[in-house]
Amino acid sequence: MPLREIHADVLVVGGGAAGVAAAVGAARRAGTVVLIERYGFLGGLATAAMVGTVCGMYYRDESDQRRRCYGGFPAEFSEMLVTGSETKPVDFGKGLTFLPYRPFVFRMCCDTVIGRAGVALLLGCTAVDVDIHDGKILAVHCLQQQRSITIYPAAVVDCSGDACMTVLAAGRLLPEEPRQAAATVFAIAGIQPIPTESLRFLVIREVKRAARQGTLPPECERLYMIPGLHRNGCAYFKLGLPAPSGDTGHDYTELERCARERIASITACLRRQAAVFADAFVGDVAAQIGIRTGSRPVGCTTVEEDDITNCRKYDDGVAIGVWPMERWDDDGTLTMTYFAENDHYDIRAGALMSADYSNLYFGGRMISASEAAIASARVIGTCLGTGWAAGCLAAAGDDGADTMSSITEQLKPK
Repeated sequence: MPLREIHADVLVVGGGAAGVAAAVGAARRAGTVVLIERYGFLGGLATAAMVGTVCGMYYRDESDQRRRCYGGFPAEFSEMLVTGSETKPVDFGKGLTFLPYRPFVFRMCCDTVIGRAGVALLLGCTAVDVDIHDGKILAVHCLQQQRSITIYPAAVVDCSGDACMTVLAAGRLLPEEPRQAAATVFAIAGIQPIPTESLRFLVIREVKRAARQGTLPPECERLYMIPGLHRNGCAYFKLGLPAPSGDTGHDYTELERCARERIASITACLRRQAAVFADAFVGDVAAQIGIRTGSRPVGCTTVEEDDITNCRKYDDGVAIGVWPMERWDDDGTLTMTYFAENDHYDIRAGALMSADYSNLYFGGRMISASEAAIASARVIGTCLGTGWAAGCLAAAGDDGADTMSSITEQLKPK
């Protein structure tokens, strides 16, 4: 017998940006909402991988205009984030704008909004099995610190990032295509006072020099400084890594070990070669490497590449995307595929709804989307939008069709 049983109107699996948005959206419409998260903190890859930037909150515009694409909860959350991080929007070229943030602040903002919404939160909790009957998820069996918990939900929103519910239920997944390169984020502290642009140039120059001399692996040249987060002698960096094949756990394990070795080597190299780094040290390292894409379930509809490039709009659109298709290949090459400025594409409700299980919904980077399409829709701003929409649809249940117009209205910028 399970140690504990919980009945919920909506169960949200995964407490990243999409999961937090889904839980808050559902809680504002449903009675009992439960959110489970395998880590001891919220934020998903935004905190565990210390992404450091919220992309997808502003329309692309090469003029001096900045136009927010989302209102409602995504805007509310992002405002909390930049206020707490004491940052401001950064223009990144080609009309793109993003919001830098501090990972700890992201965690605290998640705690705040989940607490205010009255969501029942279970941290350190992992789903291990599901009961299915007649195309519906009846129960989700979990472990929390070796305690067995069974949750009986009316609806489930999977924001795990790896299609956890569909995998446990043996449902269908979209075909695996070559995955994007991974990355690791870390902070170097103890840097002597230096202008941000000078620091960025210095790091690039010294790492390239060391790679040419053979004191650093050539792959270390895939290093760049995260804009907007250099303060008080501390700066954040992102280092490109190969894409995990997904075939074995050994592959992922080696990437994690390799990331730490390269971080230590880069920091030691900078201490030797640049006076401003003489007293520097590794101040923080992401809890896990950042995996940009993963398994995605089959939805009632699928977001395709031409939906994005043609900025398609749909009557059943419940969220939007504004970020270009951003692809990182194994060799460190970045390919950005842009669509029209000041325009967006619609993400249909069907892309957030399982084609196999009638009470299963998706949010975030595991919505039903092709590999090319998810390269745009995986960014945090869009995840806040799809998560919110999925939570609202799950809470509405059979009344979901009547809910679509209210979802889009609430997400419009004011």
